[in-house]
Amino acid sequence: MKNQSNRKIDIIYNITRVCPWDCAICCVDALHVKKKNNSLIIRSESLSKEEIYPRLSEEENIYEKATNILINNKEELSLEQKKTSY
Repeated sequence: MKNQSNRKIDIIYNITRVCPWDCAICCVDALHVKKKNNSLIIRSESLSKEEIYPRLSEEENIYEKATNILINNKEELSLEQKKTSY
């Protein structure tokens, strides 16, 4: 039997700061995402800072778009980067 302390496991996770809830006090410094008209709004820094981005279409998922914006701004790892960082 193999020694349990030498056993390796692979963990795939997709934790993100993007959040759909607009809590009065954010205890994890999440990024609140919402849509308004044809814009994507990302609120950060304890929900005090607001950035507005144009949306491409009504069908587009605002959470995926927000995540892609963060990845492009080097503020969040992509899923591939999360898989390979340890």
